Amino acid sequence: HYTNLEVASEYFKSGADKISIGSDTICATEEYLRTGVKSGTSSLEQISKVYGNQVYILDVFATDMFIF
Repeated sequence: HYTNLEVASEYFKSGADKISIGSDTICATEEYLRTGVKSGTSSLEQISKVYGNQVYILDVFATDMFIF
């Protein structure tokens, strides 16, 4: 099992200049909105500490949920 940081590192070593992050973005945002504190443990935070904030392309698919 590889961490998201390790996987991202391999992409960057192979020549990528951006990576796509999906569901972890939602989880990190929900956690931040709930607590008001950055955890420092999300993939987003760990990768940006090493490679900077400019390396992300956020890939979010929104769906409508209706509760009756």
